[in-house]
Amino acid sequence: MCRPLDGTAHLKTAGNLTVHEDFYTVYRDGVEPDAFESWLRNFETEAGKAFAAILRDGEWPPTREHRLAMSAWIGLQFLRGKNKRRSVAEMHRSLAKLEVGMATTDQLRENLGLPEDTPDDQVERTRAEMLATADTQPVDHHVHLASIEDVLEPATQAVFDRRPWVLIDFPSNAIGTSDTPVTLIRDDAATAGIRGVGIATAPELYVPLSARAGLSIGRVGGTDQDVRVSRGTDFARRLNQYTLHTAFKELYYHPGTDPFTGFDMPTPRQQEMRILHEQINEWIESAARSQGRASGLPPSHD
Repeated sequence: MCRPLDGTAHLKTAGNLTVHEDFYTVYRDGVEPDAFESWLRNFETEAGKAFAAILRDGEWPPTREHRLAMSAWIGLQFLRGKNKRRSVAEMHRSLAKLEVGMATTDQLRENLGLPEDTPDDQVERTRAEMLATADTQPVDHHVHLASIEDVLEPATQAVFDRRPWVLIDFPSNAIGTSDTPVTLIRDDAATAGIRGVGIATAPELYVPLSARAGLSIGRVGGTDQDVRVSRGTDFARRLNQYTLHTAFKELYYHPGTDPFTGFDMPTPRQQEMRILHEQINEWIESAARSQGRASGLPPSHD
């Protein structure tokens, strides 16, 4: 089942849950269009073997090979989701806006590849046109693909190095998952906004594995031994609440169950990163003043 945070639950096949249109298609000269999908498929194949060994055959703790395969799969789920797609786009737009907004007229002319004799006022008009759409400019999906490729190895290592791995069985309770299946459990400092939290810094990770099993993963560098435990209703509810509040837009669960009954549905997030657009605009305005020119920002920001 698929339950949108702002809609009604409906039946959706497992295959349809993984469809991302042609998001992973590569449009680059000399590169096969399905090269990225083929690369991802290798990780998914190895993870499938680990899932079978653990959930079907009862292997626990996992072998080193299966721990590595699961680590790569968890890292991939963390990096490939629509929430990450949005956060990569938000960061890319913010950096691009700063680059355009803070450059001198000569730097911008050079960065844009304009002829050297392009008049300053024309360069500044171009700056203003770019800044007018900087916060909503579409970001090429290849930016996210490059991010996945760059970060997957260290993300995999960060998961692999965590201990303990606790496999949690729920004999009498169902658990769900979402379109953001990896939950980063925050500590007090992260919750208070004192520091950020990522896959290498979160005190704990939680990942649903099936309708009856979830995986809790301890700290990087932890020394406790892997264990397998059974838990009941209260613990299942706690983990389902983690899943609910991590979800981007949709929750998923097996037909005949509804692990999110009784929860208030959160409003879908409109932004992933804590980017202070006012601060970015202030930096751009400050740079413009020091350079003796207009900021180029839309009138409402000047």
